[in-house]
Amino acid sequence: MSPSNIIATVPKKFENARQTGDLLLFQSTITRHQDLGVEFAQQFEVRLCPALQKKPHLISDHDGDSAQEKDHFDPFNPPYNPNLHVGDLQDEDGAEYVVLAYKPFSLSKLQYANHIFRLPAHLPSSSTDQLEKTLSSVFLALLDLVVSTIRHDPNYPPGKPSYNVLITLEHIHLIPRRREDYAIPGTVSPINVNALGFAGMLLVKSEEELDFLKKESIGKILCGVGLQSVHDIQVAETVTEAE
Repeated sequence: MSPSNIIATVPKKFENARQTGDLLLFQSTITRHQDLGVEFAQQFEVRLCPALQKKPHLISDHDGDSAQEKDHFDPFNPPYNPNLHVGDLQDEDGAEYVVLAYKPFSLSKLQYANHIFRLPAHLPSSSTDQLEKTLSSVFLALLDLVVSTIRHDPNYPPGKPSYNVLITLEHIHLIPRRREDYAIPGTVSPINVNALGFAGMLLVKSEEELDFLKKESIGKILCGVGLQSVHDIQVAETVTEAE
């Protein structure tokens, strides 16, 4: 399917998935918090959704050897649920990539590793082919930095590299992470942190988790899931290679 066909199909697929029960919506409440010492236009949003306590735990690549012996269901790999599968984008052989005039950068005020690329201002008016080439080149450049960050961490857990992706109209963010969740002392239910958590919207399953998050601080939780920034080292390595 073409990108335009994929986008056009999403609304119908969404409604069908709701009707069949494959897509579930739950009631939640939002509280707002300021953290990290960064002047954001909006505060962090923490969404409390008690219904998620009944959600089964999915095994991670970093859950240990015993977990590897169990069946690991990945909803993003085939076989797909037909009611949730929108379509497949066609791969093309001999794909071309553009040389980007911009360079990735990092927000030094954030206490965890982050790699960002500002998209060209003319990108929204680009052709589909040019859009694909630009976005793929940006993503690969950021992914190289993610892998480099992980290699600089001697204590990174074995398994596949883990990272979160955020895409806006102006930027693409990749945040390398050490794990998918943050352990709460004395409990067996950790706080899960996905890409929305690094975008300022965290999700908790109970009032107890919300209280813990307030006491622990959002910044400490994000740093505990993410990695230490080595951006200065990466810049120095790039300069050395250029020389």
